[in-house]
Amino acid sequence: MKRSIWPLTLAFTAVLLAFLGFTGSLFAQSPTDLPKPASGTLIDLGDRGPTPADAGIRAHSNVELFVPTGTARHFGSPSSPPTGAETPASLACIYQLVPGPYPPGCPISGTSVNPSGGSGDIFIVEPYDDPTAASDLAAFASYYNMPTPKFRTVYAQGQPATAPANWLLEEATAIEWAYAMAPNATIILVEAYDPSLAALMQAEDVARSFFTALLCSYCGPPFYGEISNSWTSAEWSGETSYDLHFAPPRKTACGRFFCYQTADSMVIFAASGNFPGVYWPSASPWVVSAGGTTINRDSSGNFLGETVWYSPPHGGGGGPSQYEPIPSWQMSLNYLLGGQRGTPDLSIEANPASGVGVYVTCPINICFPPYTGWTPGLVGGTSLASPLLAGIVNSAGNFYGGGFLDSNYNPYNYTPENALLYSELAGAVAYPAYFRDIKGSQLGNNQCGPGGKYRSRYGWDFCTGIGTPLTLIGK
Repeated sequence: MKRSIWPLTLAFTAVLLAFLGFTGSLFAQSPTDLPKPASGTLIDLGDRGPTPADAGIRAHSNVELFVPTGTARHFGSPSSPPTGAETPASLACIYQLVPGPYPPGCPISGTSVNPSGGSGDIFIVEPYDDPTAASDLAAFASYYNMPTPKFRTVYAQGQPATAPANWLLEEATAIEWAYAMAPNATIILVEAYDPSLAALMQAEDVARSFFTALLCSYCGPPFYGEISNSWTSAEWSGETSYDLHFAPPRKTACGRFFCYQTADSMVIFAASGNFPGVYWPSASPWVVSAGGTTINRDSSGNFLGETVWYSPPHGGGGGPSQYEPIPSWQMSLNYLLGGQRGTPDLSIEANPASGVGVYVTCPINICFPPYTGWTPGLVGGTSLASPLLAGIVNSAGNFYGGGFLDSNYNPYNYTPENALLYSELAGAVAYPAYFRDIKGSQLGNNQCGPGGKYRSRYGWDFCTGIGTPLTLIGK
């Protein structure tokens, strides 16, 4: 099977017009990979991924747009998602997020039960401003017949300039699909002034500050939930000094005879990246690293299973960190990790060829002509994976971010969500019940990493980590 790779630097509205007359060379995939749809054009919106030159300086987006062959829509304002787009209900069926019985094959057109959980708050940290985020989210919710969204925007350093097209699409993707998995949670967009790491760290601190509260015997924190980060930087030697921007705020609680340190109820997710390799903050020990998979369907639209997302030069990031030491909750995997932090931790749909629809507005100062409506193609990337997982964990309602800290505030001994996930990985009963192990041997691709040097295997691996979520239990 084949797809075209079309690098562009234009906004996706102009991209669509150009696509209608495009006849480019084809790029061969693994012949046994079965992404749905099988062929099309991958549109690069201009952010080619992190490089060593800007490591520790600026972040890159992780959103991709894929236009299936024969489905390009004429310019305008599409009133419905693109053909083949997964829906909140189809993902809820695939990942068993709603009560069964489930329709055989979880068909996109024949699956109608949307996720209905969620509470607390999901913070989305992104650079630049999305001025129509609220109205776009409302249109998304209305189309899928979901509850009225609870949404607001927080400016970390004052209102920034309107985002370029790639960041607009990333923000809309993160907002809408975190909401889709947890429609009763409040979605809070925290906007950094720009994609510099300095601005993003300030925005991350603002998001974390919402989780701080005075302890008392009768009240809990005013905010509890998740933070999702869809952006990445290449790793660099100074990254460990930035890791505390992803740590839960701590506070002192005093009993009758002693005082102790606690952390607030929050879980932070970070995209593992859209290129083979390891990226930061996905490598930070404080976060749940969100990797990517491919949803495979047969010619009738029935769900067959998931495989690794590996479509060179793109694919979910993963591998051993260069600079982050192994956390205690990964020590059982040290024979693979060699003393280093391994990514990803958990994975979910991210291949744009089996992606979703996003409702987005691109104003005239960014796109000419301006654009409002559903994307002209399917949207994917680990920019999708991070908010999906944040929404699922929010709907699970466990909020495992709170707990005791050791005297050194040590992340390698404290990240309760990952500690829970990895303890279930070791469980003969819990692991197959709560996770889908992505081995790839039956459906096709099982490669990942630079040059495809890693392979998916039973249990944890560099391709998809623990696997993908099944049910809300144990998350």
